[in-house]
Amino acid sequence: MNPLISVIIPVYNSEQYLPRAINSVLNSSLIDNIEIIVIDDASQGNCKEIIKQYSSQNIKYIRHEKNKGLFQARYTGIINAQGEYIAHLDSDDWIESTIYETLYTYAKKNNQDIVMFNMRNVDNQNKIYYNSHEIIFPFENKTGQNLIDEILLANTYSWTLHACWNKLIKTNTIKKTLKDLKNVPHLNLAEDLLWSISIYLQLKDTPSISAIDDIGLNYYIHNDSITKNNSIKNLTKKISDTKLVYFYIKKLFNKSETNPKSYKYLERTKYYELNSLLKLLPFHKKIYYFSFYLSYNIFYKIYLDQFVLEESGNIVLQKLKEKNIQNVSIYGLGTFSMYLYEKIKKSNIDIDSFILSHSSEKNLIDNIPILKIDDLKEKNIPNIIIASIGSYQQIKHHIKINKIKTSNILGVFE
Repeated sequence: MNPLISVIIPVYNSEQYLPRAINSVLNSSLIDNIEIIVIDDASQGNCKEIIKQYSSQNIKYIRHEKNKGLFQARYTGIINAQGEYIAHLDSDDWIESTIYETLYTYAKKNNQDIVMFNMRNVDNQNKIYYNSHEIIFPFENKTGQNLIDEILLANTYSWTLHACWNKLIKTNTIKKTLKDLKNVPHLNLAEDLLWSISIYLQLKDTPSISAIDDIGLNYYIHNDSITKNNSIKNLTKKISDTKLVYFYIKKLFNKSETNPKSYKYLERTKYYELNSLLKLLPFHKKIYYFSFYLSYNIFYKIYLDQFVLEESGNIVLQKLKEKNIQNVSIYGLGTFSMYLYEKIKKSNIDIDSFILSHSSEKNLIDNIPILKIDDLKEKNIPNIIIASIGSYQQIKHHIKINKIKTSNILGVFE
C-alpha cells in the first residue's frame, strides 16, 4: 500500500542538522504511513553514512552525481514520491509530531488540494520567537488565483503563501507542474516562489486551498543558510536566480492565459525584489546594474506603484458598495490610506476616524479624529478599512486582540 504522505528532504552541505529533521519525522504520529525521501544534492558531507545509521524502511535515499540546486532537488523528490500527499522539509528544520496527521485529516475531510500551517522561528540559542509576517491566519477554500494575487499585489513575498515547507500538497496536483518545470537550471533562491505559483496555476479556479493555525514547523535561523549569505558571489547568484524565477513564472502565465493584471503585479514584485538585492551590492557592482536602477526608479516604481494603488482602491470601494456601507474608519495614515481617503470622500461615504497602532503628532485630518488603537479597547467601531496592501492579516489580528467591536473589517484581501 502506498504511503499517505511523502516527506522530501533536500540536503546540500547541511548534514550536521539532518538527523534532527529525520528524527522529527520518524517521531510523527503518522509515521507508519509516511515515506521520507532524502535527496543528496551532491553534498560534500557524509549524508549517505547518516542514512545508513537508520534501520527504518520508511527512508529512501537518492543522490545527484552533480549539484543541481534546491529546485531540482525538490523536483527529484517529487518524481519519486509515492504518497497521496507531499510535504517538503528543509534539512535544518524540524516538525512537530502531530502536524502531518492533523493536515492529512483536514485535507481529506474537506477535500483540499493544499493545506498550509503555522510555524515558529528558532535560533541557534534555542530562542523561540514569532514574526507577524509569517503568521498564517486560518482561511478556507481559496483559489490559486486568489493566492497569486495576494503574493504579487501585496508585494509581501510572504513565506506563508509561497514557501514549500509549510504546506501539505496533493501529489497529483504538484505532479501536473513537472512537465513545464523539467528544464529549470540550477536554482536556489526564490525557487519556492516558482513552485508555489506553478501549483496555484493548476488550481487557478479551484477553491481547494486552506490554512490552519496549528504550529507544525520549527524554522531554524542560522548564518549558514543560503538566504543569509550575502557575499558578492552569492548576491550575484541570488540576482540571477530571481531573474530566472520571474522568467519562468511569466512563461507559465502565458501558457495558462492568466489575468492580464497579474502580469503587472508580477513586474512590480520582480523589480522590488531585485532592487532589494541590488542595494546590498558594493558600489562598483551597482554600476554594472546602473540601467536597471534608472529604469526601476524612474519608470517602474512610479508607474507600477500607481497601478497597484488604483487597483487596490477600486477593490475596496467595490466592497463598500456591495455591503452598502455609509460610514467607515480607516486604519493607517500611509500612502494607500490617503489615496483611499480621497476616493471615499468622492463616493459620499462618511469617514468617522483614522486609526493608528501608535501615537501621532496630529490629532485631526480635515477635522477627522486620529485615534490610537490601544485607546479603543472594547469600543464599537462599526466598519474598519485596513489601508494596507501587505499587512492586512497582522492588522486584523491587532484589532481582534484589542477586542474592538466591529461589524465589518475590509481590505484588499480578506
